[in-house]
Parts: sequence; C-alpha cells; structure tokens
Amino acid sequence: MHRSYLYNIAVIMALIIIAVPLGHASTNTLALSANVSVMCPFSLTFNTNPSYVSGFPAYFNYTAYPLVDCSLPSASGYFQISNNSRSVLRENISNISITSMSTKHSIYISNITLSAGEYTARLNLTDVSSNSVTSTFSTLLPPNIIITAMHGNSSVVESSLQTIYINLTNTGNLTALNTSLNLNISGPVNLKLVYSEPNESPGSESISLTLPQNATSDLGTYNVRAYFTYEIYGKHYTSQSSLLTYTVISPNHSSSTPTGASISSIVPISAIPSLNFTTVPLYLTILQGGSTTAPLGLLNTGNLTETLNLSISKQFANILSISSTSVTLLPHQGIDNNIYLHANSTMPSSVYIAPITINITSQSGTTSTYREFITFDVAAQLPNQPSSISQLYLDNGTKTASGVASISAPANEPLINATVDTMIPLYATRNISDIYAYGIHNTVVKTASGYEIEWYVDYLPAGQSTYGYYKISNLTSQQLLMATTQSISFYSAPKLRTMLDILDIGVPIFYTNSINNITVDVLYTGSNPQLVNLSMSGPISGRIENPAIAVNASPNQVINTDFYIKTGNATGTMLLSLHISTPGSALNYSIPALIMQAPSIPSKPSTTVVSPTYDIFKSLISYVNANIYVVITALAFISAVALVVKYKLIYRRGRGFNRRRAERLIELREHIKRGYKE
Repeated sequence: MHRSYLYNIAVIMALIIIAVPLGHASTNTLALSANVSVMCPFSLTFNTNPSYVSGFPAYFNYTAYPLVDCSLPSASGYFQISNNSRSVLRENISNISITSMSTKHSIYISNITLSAGEYTARLNLTDVSSNSVTSTFSTLLPPNIIITAMHGNSSVVESSLQTIYINLTNTGNLTALNTSLNLNISGPVNLKLVYSEPNESPGSESISLTLPQNATSDLGTYNVRAYFTYEIYGKHYTSQSSLLTYTVISPNHSSSTPTGASISSIVPISAIPSLNFTTVPLYLTILQGGSTTAPLGLLNTGNLTETLNLSISKQFANILSISSTSVTLLPHQGIDNNIYLHANSTMPSSVYIAPITINITSQSGTTSTYREFITFDVAAQLPNQPSSISQLYLDNGTKTASGVASISAPANEPLINATVDTMIPLYATRNISDIYAYGIHNTVVKTASGYEIEWYVDYLPAGQSTYGYYKISNLTSQQLLMATTQSISFYSAPKLRTMLDILDIGVPIFYTNSINNITVDVLYTGSNPQLVNLSMSGPISGRIENPAIAVNASPNQVINTDFYIKTGNATGTMLLSLHISTPGSALNYSIPALIMQAPSIPSKPSTTVVSPTYDIFKSLISYVNANIYVVITALAFISAVALVVKYKLIYRRGRGFNRRRAERLIELREHIKRGYKE
C-alpha cells in the first residue's frame, strides 16, 4: 500500500512538472506572435486632403485594420513628405497603440510651410512588416497682396479732385477675403480713409479712386500711404505699404501731371442769353507731336440775328485754332464748329486749361462776352510704346456725353493683349445701363470707384490705331464727369485671373462590364459665390452615368465630384474629356483611362480534400499550444477523477472478504500456538 501511495504521488507530480513548462512555453509563443507581422498582420489606409494651405495647421489621418484577432501595444515608424523624390519633412512615430479593432490616428503638423506644388506623403510602421502607404496632395499659397504701382497727379489745383491709381497683384493661390484699402494722408490736412474692396482673386488688378475734396483744400505737400488688409480662414494679413506724394497749388500755378491724369477746374457751362452750346469738349488727351480735332456746336436760341467772334488766348495761339472765328447765326440757327489742337514734340507733358472767348453782338446792338474753358492733356510720347488718348464731349441740353477712346500700336511692333480702362466717376450717372460702349470689344462693370469700360485689343498691327466709342446718358454732374480717366495695360497669361484650379484627378483601372468612378478635385478661387459646371464626355466604349454636374461654389472652396462610368466589352485605353467652367474662367482636360479584361469567375465552387500528413500533426501541436490552459485543466480534471476512483476501489477491497488473507492469518495463529506449547 505504501508503494502504491508513492506511485500515485509521483504521477501527480509528473503531471505538474509537465504542465508548468508547457504553460510557460505557450506564454512566450503568444507574446512573440503579437509582435511578428506574420502572426498579427494589419492593413493600413492613409488619407490626405486634396490640398493644404501653407502656413496653416495640417492633419494627416490613417487607420489600421487588423486582419486577425490580435494587437500591437507599441508600434513605431516614421512620416515623410517628399517633392520629386526629395524629402522636405520627416517625423518619427512611436508608442502607437493598435488594438484588435480598427484604430484611427492623426498626424498633426501645426504649421505646414511648404511652397506651392505637388507632394507625396508616406507613412511607414516598422513594427508591421511591409506596411508602408503613400498619398499625394498639393500645397496652396495663402493670398498675398502686393502693391506693384501707385501714381496720381504730382500737383493738383486747390479744391480740385485728386485721383489715385493703384496696381496690385495677389501672388497667392487663394482669394483674399474681406479686403480693405487703407489710406493714411498726412500734410496740411490729415485724413484716414478706408475703402472696402471686393474679394481679391489670384492675379493682377488696377483700381482707381477719387480722394475727397478736403484732401486738396489747403495748399502744401501731402503724403499718401496705402496698404491692404485682408483675411483667410480667420487669419489676418496686412500688405506692404506704398507712398505717393502730391502738392496742392493755387489755380494760377501751372501743373505737371502724369499721362492719363485729369484736373477738374472747368466751371459748369452757364446759360448765355440767346446762345447755347450743343457740343462742348470736356476733356481731351493728345500725344507729344500729335494733333486732334474736337467739335464745338453753337446754337442761336434767340429771335434776333447774332454775330459771334471767337478768339483764343495768345499763349495758346500756336496750339489751338478754330475753324470759323466769325459766325453769323439767324434765329434758331446752329453751326458745328471745330477746334484744332496740335502739340509739338517739345511741348511739356502736362494738363492745360485754355480759354476761348466769345464776343456776341446781336441785331439790336447789344453786346456780351462769354468765356469757355477747354482742358486738354499732353501726354509724353514714349519710344516703342503703345499709346491711348481720349476725348469726351458734352451734348449740352440733352444730359448726354459722348466719348472716344483711341488706342495706337507703336511704330515698330504690333500691340498684343492690351486693355484700355476708361474710368467714369461713380455718381456721374445713376445706373450702369446709362453707359453704352461700342467699336471695340469691351465690358462695362461697376466698381467701388466708378463705372469702368474695359476695351480689349487682342492684336493691332504696328503703327495702326483703333477707336472705341461710348455714350453716357442721364448725366447728374458735369463736374464729376470731368474726372473721367483712361489708362492702358496689358494682360498676359500670368496676369489673367484663373478662378479654377484642378488639384487632383483620381483615375482607377477599369474592367470590362463594370462600373467605377473618376474623382475630380477642383479649387474655386473666384471673389464671389457662383455656379461651377463640370462635364465629362468620352467614346461609346464607356457610358458616363452622370455627364454633367453643377455646384454652387464659394470662394476658396474645394469641389469634390465623382463621375461614374460603365464600361462595355471593349478593352484598351479610353480617352475622356473633362470640361470645367464658371463665368470668367474655363478649363479643359484630357483623361486617359485603361480598360482591362475582367477576371473570370468559376461557375461552381470547388473543394479540395487534403490527406492527413505530418502537417495535420503540426496543426494539432499548434492548436495545443494556442489552447494550453484548456488542455492542462482537462488533464488535471481527468487525473483527479482517476485518483478518486482508484482509492475508492482500494478502500472497497480493503474492507471486503479476502480468503487467501484469512487463510494466512489462520496459519499464523496456529504457528504461534505451537510455539507456546513447545
């Protein structure tokens, strides 16, 4: 019994000795499988926005999807941004916990300072074998307004109107919002003026504005410092400033002004008894060495015959002349006279005010004198440069004015892509519909400064001129109309405003007889909300389910659209055409798409029976290692049951009748008895 008891204890100890190493080995195997990609594979997805704005925060999101039930407690790796295979940013990643469920993470960059262009972002987790994903994006520059030029009259007459011209460029890729032009005027009179400007889209623009009359109310020198303020995404910007200096002089002082400037010092046309002006030149421009003709219409409104004698001041006798200096008009008779203006090549570039004196003698012997002033601007003739001159006439008594814009190409080369801007003061008329322009392709727009006629000249041969004409009806002020200005500029490819920019076009591989989508990301940088139309067309080998899309876009909005295409049986390359348009801008893009034969699908699923081999034994061992605690518990339970059964049987045998044992006890008793007897 003692031996059997020791045997049973040995069996139990053996089971414990065997179980402990097995359990320890199983724990190591589990810990190792959580860090080896073969035992814990993951799928990574990496999402970037189509574009980011330089100087602003950026988020890059990624998600890990476990393919089996496992986890990584502390993954590590790196995040890298490159441009043309050149690394421009790299950050290490550590202590990334990835659980057995899909885990989302973000990489945050507080200030992504990259130049405009296309970039590739790469995410690599070194603890997960071969898990490296990439995504492409573009970087856009925030708005950046630069004042490229600022000019105006270098000297103006006291209490006259001063007009300032500003050329600006937005060199960024986005529209500047809530733009304001700030003017700080210092001098005999100090002023601070703020003008609200439209949202400034990328590109160049010229604006003009007339200063209030108190900016020229006192004699002296004035300094005007101009700068722009604007914002985007809640961030405020201030442009660099530009300085303009001008001098306010007395009315009798000669003034020197740049080309295209004007001085408003003509008094309104007054009524003359029995005489009326039907046509009066308000403002003329002429080049040095050039000449022009202006009409002067006269009408006798009385009931008596009148004799008119017209004369010009001696100091302008070599510049101005009149076709008829002495005219006799019958009652209600009119005449169209002409004023000839000639400026020699040495005449200083300036604005001149020439008086014309009219002596009137009526049939009754009554005499009267009237003086009319004509303003003309002699502009410098620059060699090999285009020129623009203007004439503006008032049709007296009709509240109508007529104007002519003349554009001339230089003598030695053609004029290409030129724009002439005629700026009419805002309150000279009541409505934009009162302005009618013709003769040259043009547009009339209303701005914060006034009504602007933009004349477009795509091509003009060398040495030739072209003319644009306009009429202004319902005039409200002759004085304001005399502040009309004209300037010439050029529009080249970089200067044109492009309100649409394609950020990304995602083209997948198409398969026959299937539907897939092409993703288009477009940036709209217009200054105002408006409709953007996107359309796609292609060959009959692919049917476009939604060929036209319309989006109401806001400034700086990224438009994300999908075109769904259903393919047929044909394989090869399918060429698609993408057209994007909005008022003032349009884009065309060709998209090649590859169509491949769809993979064949078996008609019936097949089942493969694998014969039992050594691999089954290996699978059984792997199963035991993976479920070792269950196996140990089962073996311990079975051993306990066996021991209980064994000792119960022994107990029963010990207490039952044993014949052999009884016979031996009887023999032993008889032997003891015989010993006592002997």
